[in-house]
Amino acid sequence: MKKILVSGDIHPIIEERQSFLDRSDIKIFTSASNEDALAIHKTEKADLIIAHMNSPVMSGEDFCSAVREDKELRRVSIIMVYPSDKKCSERLAGCRANAFLPNELDPNILIEKAQGLLDIPLRKFFRAPLGVKIHGRHVKKPFLCFSENISASGLLLETERTF
Repeated sequence: MKKILVSGDIHPIIEERQSFLDRSDIKIFTSASNEDALAIHKTEKADLIIAHMNSPVMSGEDFCSAVREDKELRRVSIIMVYPSDKKCSERLAGCRANAFLPNELDPNILIEKAQGLLDIPLRKFFRAPLGVKIHGRHVKKPFLCFSENISASGLLLETERTF
């Protein structure tokens, strides 16, 4: 299971998008600040953290340093969200994040960066929910099977017996 730790104000942007983040093998945690994100990361060991460069208690540079200097915490990808001003642009050079995105987040770019850093392949076909009960015959014996979803690549069936 992949774990993603997201700043609280960014979580709604991610939540409103239909994307790979909706998969059941991805768990999303929300933090109130960089300091909170660090505490959560210490217990959950996230695979990706999306944090803010300007956080009230702990700056983006201090957050990245704390993560990168800790042997148990450093194996994580970090996307740092920054305000578009000259002072902050100069500070980015000292921050050891994997990617930087401006505050005016384009949700598509954020999702694309996250997917790339987590190394999750794109789905070619999306599955749609569908409940189907099928009564069939195999070698003159009746069987029952169910399907919970369907996609352009096919119908996934579960049966009570192996064929």
